[in-house]
Order: sequence, then structure tokens, then C-alpha cells
Amino acid sequence: MPDHFKEQKQLFAKYERCSSIEQQIMQVMAVIYSLTNRANIIRCLTLLNIDKAPNTPFGDVFLY
Repeated sequence: MPDHFKEQKQLFAKYERCSSIEQQIMQVMAVIYSLTNRANIIRCLTLLNIDKAPNTPFGDVFLY
């Protein structure tokens, strides 16, 4: 097995051991890393049900 496949498998195993919120944060960071814009970040946070407070949707006012 090539080294990059082994490394990918190890990283995914570490990811699977993360809590749900840690996985969600990693997913958001992956979107940010891909040079996205504010609207895409908000859309991802909303789709992941990440709120700024209980029952309060995340809005772009909190990204400044």
C-alpha cells in the first residue's frame, strides 16, 4: 500500500475518534481552507446545525 494511502487511513481513524462537534469543526475548517466566502461558511454551519447559542441560528453578523 502506498504511503499516502496509509497516512490517509491513519488520519481518517483519528477523525472517527473525534467527538461529533470536533468532526463538525474539522468539516468547517475544510471548507474555510478551500478559500470559500462568507455565504458558504454560513450555509455549512447551518447545514451542520452548528448554532451560536441553543435554538439560535448562526448568522453572518457573528463572522465579523
